[in-house]
Amino acid sequence: MSLTPCFPKEKRMSIRTGASALGMAAAIAAGSFAAGPQLAASEVEKGDLKIKFGLRLQGRIESAFGVKNAANQNSDIAAPAVAQDDRQDVDFYFRRIRFNMGGSWKNDTFFYLNLRMDGLGQHTTGFGSESANPSVHDAWVGHHIKTEGMTHTIRFGRQAQFFNGAALDSSARTLFPNGRPGSGHKNIGLAYKLTAPVFTAGLDVQNSVGDSREWVISARVETSLTEDMKMRRTESALGKEGFGHVLGVDVAHLTNSVTGNEGWTQFGIDYNIHFNAITAVLDFYYRTFDVSDADTFTISAQAGYAIPMDNGMVVEPALRIIYRDNDDASGVNQNPAAFEGINQGLQIDAGVNLYVNGHNNKFQFGISHWTADSGDGQKTVARLQHQINF
Repeated sequence: MSLTPCFPKEKRMSIRTGASALGMAAAIAAGSFAAGPQLAASEVEKGDLKIKFGLRLQGRIESAFGVKNAANQNSDIAAPAVAQDDRQDVDFYFRRIRFNMGGSWKNDTFFYLNLRMDGLGQHTTGFGSESANPSVHDAWVGHHIKTEGMTHTIRFGRQAQFFNGAALDSSARTLFPNGRPGSGHKNIGLAYKLTAPVFTAGLDVQNSVGDSREWVISARVETSLTEDMKMRRTESALGKEGFGHVLGVDVAHLTNSVTGNEGWTQFGIDYNIHFNAITAVLDFYYRTFDVSDADTFTISAQAGYAIPMDNGMVVEPALRIIYRDNDDASGVNQNPAAFEGINQGLQIDAGVNLYVNGHNNKFQFGISHWTADSGDGQKTVARLQHQINF
């Protein structure tokens, strides 16, 4: 049985008007404030032009305790290698603040703009950030070319490469407040994607971050093998009935730079499966560096069990196990990585989600415990997060 019906589009409120673009935006803003808790994404149509506006807020309370550096000294996740007895025990901040606008022209030209102001109030170097400067997270224009049974898509701009399932999946649909480990890539470049009934393939070429003389080139293939088992990648299907799965395989390469930045090649495989109440994801990534000959790998396995309630809400306990090996040759010291990152060693995450309105309005609670592969480094972090995503 196909799982496709299990993933309906999130309910959205539409506003249609023939006013000017500024007038339409003002009407949307006014309607959004008036809607209050019932806030939904607003849509504008004017002739062949369609535009949708969205908002994502992730407010978080985070507490790190039992943080030790490699020498077994009390430490702080803001500066994990430094001994620190006067630690901040609780942090209040916004993990995500995102405003986005996406749309289409005549259903074959698409565009997307996503502005971020992440980390508002986050404890980083002993104090909270009182402001978060806006920056462009995504900005691209794309075109669809449809042939018999297939769609060719070409996109240009700043976008996530079609590479590394953990980095591709939206933070709005994660099973834990902290995302899966994985090193994706996002910068300005050119992307091509081929979508067929049972598989999707993509190729990306982008500037490297920090040095435009370097390129990051990646390729990925996803397949569900048969159409009746096809599903969209997701960390939680909210307990919908049905079966589906998707397998992803990818490769990426960062070219060496004249500035001395080291190139690397990464191979990855990820598998996402859903069956009624259970949704699980398995990730494996292996990276080798060109100059130092260091090899690193990460393996992550997680699953959630969704329990729909009579009032329409869903409760979902979840468990994840992660192991990362950075290779001693890379010289990584065994201190806890800051905040959501994971250093070399073993991490176990346990948590529970309460979905008030699917992924649009949900509460997440999770505890992460990490121990170093060698040395005395360790950390335990508890997170409570509320997400509004419309």
